[in-house]
Amino acid sequence: MGDGALIVPLELACQCLFIIGPAKSGTTVLLDALNDSRMVYLLNEPDLHNDPGTPGFAARFNAHYAEWASQLTKGHFCPDFFEGAGSWADNLTRLSRCHHLVGTKIVTRPISSPDQINMIMQFHTINFYESNYIFSFRSPEAVITSSHYFQRSFDTDISPMEDVIYNFAKTVSMFITMRRIFPKVRVVFHHSMNTAIFAELSAELGVDLSRAGTYYEERRIKNHEPLVLSEEQSKILELASEIFDELVALAAEDFPQLQRAQNYFAPDPNTATRLGLLAQRCDYLVRTLARVER
Repeated sequence: MGDGALIVPLELACQCLFIIGPAKSGTTVLLDALNDSRMVYLLNEPDLHNDPGTPGFAARFNAHYAEWASQLTKGHFCPDFFEGAGSWADNLTRLSRCHHLVGTKIVTRPISSPDQINMIMQFHTINFYESNYIFSFRSPEAVITSSHYFQRSFDTDISPMEDVIYNFAKTVSMFITMRRIFPKVRVVFHHSMNTAIFAELSAELGVDLSRAGTYYEERRIKNHEPLVLSEEQSKILELASEIFDELVALAAEDFPQLQRAQNYFAPDPNTATRLGLLAQRCDYLVRTLARVER
C-alpha cells in the first residue's frame, strides 16, 4: 500500500463513490453514465491504494491518460487545483466542494496482482468506510468475449479464459464481504441497466442521473463472438455462470439472511444460506483455477 493510506475527513468520505468490477464488466460505461451528471466527478482507475499520497497527483494522473491520447473527460482528467502541490486527498476534497459525489473507478485484477483485493479492502476501510460503492458485473461468457475482442483490437496478448474467470470469482467474493460489512454497497448488472435502475440510484445517491440511461446503447452490451472451449474450460465456465445467475437472483431479493454465520470447514446444513453457499462456490472455483495449468 502506498504512503497515501491516510485517514480522510469523514465529510469527504461520505461524499465519495467508487465503482468496482473486473475488467470488461461494464465499469467504464457506468463511470461515463454517472459522470454525465454535473453533481458527480469520478476519476478512471487512479488506483489510490497504490498512489504515494504525495503532491503532484493531478500531474501523474493526467500524464497517464495523455500517453493514451484520451480525450479530456471527467474520467480522464483531474483539474490541477494546486499547481502540482496537491495530493489525491487534496484534489478529491476540492472536487467535493463543487460536486455532490466524487470518487474513482477500480478495476480488479487479482490474477496479475494477488494482493490487490486485500490492499483495496484495507485502504478503503481506513479511508472510505462511509462511502458509496457500486459493483458492476457481467455474465462471465460476455466478459471473456469482450476481453478477447478488446485485446485483439490493441494487438495485445489474449488473456486465458481461466484468468478472466478467476478475477470474476475473486471479485464476487470481495463484493459479498463488502456487502456484509460496509454500510453502503450495492450491485448492478451490465445487461440490465436501464432508466429504472438509474432512477433507483438517483434516489439512493441524491444526484440527478436523468440522462445516464442514454449511455447504454445496444452495441455497448452485446457479445462479440461465440467461445470455442475445451471440455474442462466449458465446465469452469458453467460453474462461473451458475455463480453469476445466483448473484443476480440474490440481488433481486436484496440478499436475504446476509449476516447468518456459517463455518467453511464444518458447515451445518441447518444454517447454510444461499449467500453462504455462493461464497463457498466462489472459493471453490478460485481454488480450482489456482491448480489449472495455463
